[in-house]
Amino acid sequence: MPTLNGYRRRGYTPESIKDFCEEIGVTRKTATVVPIEKLEGYCREHLNYIATRAFAIFDPIKVTLANYEGGVVDVECPYIPGNEEVGTHIIPFSGTFLLKEVILE
Repeated sequence: MPTLNGYRRRGYTPESIKDFCEEIGVTRKTATVVPIEKLEGYCREHLNYIATRAFAIFDPIKVTLANYEGGVVDVECPYIPGNEEVGTHIIPFSGTFLLKEVILE
């Protein structure tokens, strides 16, 4: 049986657990089954607003645009999409960038 401490060790935030408990409420039924996906959804929703984004590309392919003459352009990206008050960071864009190889079957 999962415990609250176990969920906390696995990254579930207290706010998401609290929201989940408020949603399912209290019942007198003994055979109530609540899908764990509901708790995961609350955790995902909460982390979407508080977690900063980072990205990495493993085994990238270097792409160079032959006819790009724009120089270096600074692109402003938010740390958390939809939450502008947290701040933004600048990603420089030039004629060279990295892509991940995608194999379509």
